[in-house]
Amino acid sequence: MRSIKKIAALVLAFAMLTTMFAFSASAETQARLYLDGPEKVAEGEVYTVSIRLDDESNLVGGFSGTLTYSGATFEDVQVHPSVLELNDTDDASTVITDKGNGEIDFVTVTRVDGTNTDNPKAAIWFKVKFTVTGDASFALTDVKFSNKAGKALLSATEGTVGAALTPEVVSSQEFYSINDIKIKDTADATKQGLEYQVVFPGKVIPEDAIEYGVVFIPTKLLDGEVLTVNTTNAVVAKVNKTEDPEDFEAFVENGTYYAYLNFAFSSEDKAYQFLGTKISAVAYYKTASGIVYSDNTNGIGVTDGVADRAVLNVAKDKAAAVETNKSSVTPEALAAALADLDGANTYKTNRGTLLQFVADNY
Repeated sequence: MRSIKKIAALVLAFAMLTTMFAFSASAETQARLYLDGPEKVAEGEVYTVSIRLDDESNLVGGFSGTLTYSGATFEDVQVHPSVLELNDTDDASTVITDKGNGEIDFVTVTRVDGTNTDNPKAAIWFKVKFTVTGDASFALTDVKFSNKAGKALLSATEGTVGAALTPEVVSSQEFYSINDIKIKDTADATKQGLEYQVVFPGKVIPEDAIEYGVVFIPTKLLDGEVLTVNTTNAVVAKVNKTEDPEDFEAFVENGTYYAYLNFAFSSEDKAYQFLGTKISAVAYYKTASGIVYSDNTNGIGVTDGVADRAVLNVAKDKAAAVETNKSSVTPEALAAALADLDGANTYKTNRGTLLQFVADNY
């Protein structure tokens, strides 16, 4: 792709690939429960702590423990759907609960009749969101692992616990950020798409940068994996310093560049359906020593540097922010459309009404 600042017309492919993997026998390794999170966070911003299980040898039949935290306030917890299924519950509070005193208790069974590397995907069992209020720290304590039979605890040599997370608290200007997400200025669903504004730390492109861009994939295809430039089925809009030296400099203005994802559906039905499909997107820049990914969190659908928004999400936010209606679509008509965006026989009309309202007012 030559252009980011200019419109980069990317069409997502929905090929579902089946790959066969061959595994060789290996020595048994320790089970490990550990915390994962960004290395830095801005005070007042949301910070997500992932609780992961690494159980390559499939030793663990269940585990429990406490996540302690300081310098932060608890906001929300997400439990992997597979974890709820394994525990035969729809109530997340039965497996993980904030006690309100800087401690979050958790307890869960694992996949006793299968492998813990396949389920849940990417070994993420819980995601806990906090608002950082100062020097934040997060740690696992009182962790216990049971074996597959559920009758004995694993020994200290069989199950280990990862180190505490102590992210660096920095100014928001130090983040590589997806700063804004917009939709195309049209009521035509076949011409819709998403626009991402990306901001370099300090609004200055790093001197050693040799490439920058944005990676896109429908969130459902990501299936809980970490989004990178190497993710299967993802598409990338990028500019390379060697291949496009003039574009590389010209597309960055005041430390900011833009990436556009055009849907370009020829079928109107598919276009309207896709308006509700969430797209995961992450910005990156590459240096000779490696790749740096966006790592900010904000209130427009970006968490840990990854955006997760559909056109409808952005359109509804824009519609809610309209103060003086300039559209022929009345507030009553808009409210009726918003109440039924997914109806089998009405979604096209109602989604079209929302797009028209937003296009007229912006």
